[in-house]
Amino acid sequence: MNATKLRQGQLVAVFLADNVAGATLGYYGTVVSDDAASQHEFPAQPERWRYRVFVPFLNSELRVEAFQLIAFGDTIGAEQPTTPAHQLMFEGSVGEDERLVKGQYRLPGSAIWHSFAFRKEVAARASYSLAMPVRFVPGVPHSLSYTVPESSRLGRQYVLHAMREVFGGPTWQELSD
Repeated sequence: MNATKLRQGQLVAVFLADNVAGATLGYYGTVVSDDAASQHEFPAQPERWRYRVFVPFLNSELRVEAFQLIAFGDTIGAEQPTTPAHQLMFEGSVGEDERLVKGQYRLPGSAIWHSFAFRKEVAARASYSLAMPVRFVPGVPHSLSYTVPESSRLGRQYVLHAMREVFGGPTWQELSD
């Protein structure tokens, strides 16, 4: 990988280290976000920067270092306005304890708004799934579905905390629609 920082939506090939045979099998993926802390920790070593990459074949999101990635393909078009911050908008007003909370979010460097839905269900613990296209297409959003245990209080603070856990970012800018 070269020293160029990858952007959200960047198509990549992921080569996971295999202690026995080496990284001989690669997977196609899409960069979901970068880990800013790793860039501060290793400013002169971009091969050590960490990224979150969604790998459709594995149906999971991996945290990998840049040396395990080969970038190719398109990223979000430069003609679209992007945001420097983590942003979200709620659909309607959000009380202290709701059954369903919906809205949209946008990640730093992105011009695209993505949807989210937090829903209370009978569950032992919180969980989420991130749905994305198999091949990144500029302008096509993905969605986050989050299951919240019935015993939890689902409100604005719960959503903000969960978004920080899923996508990182110390603060989220809340916008009104």
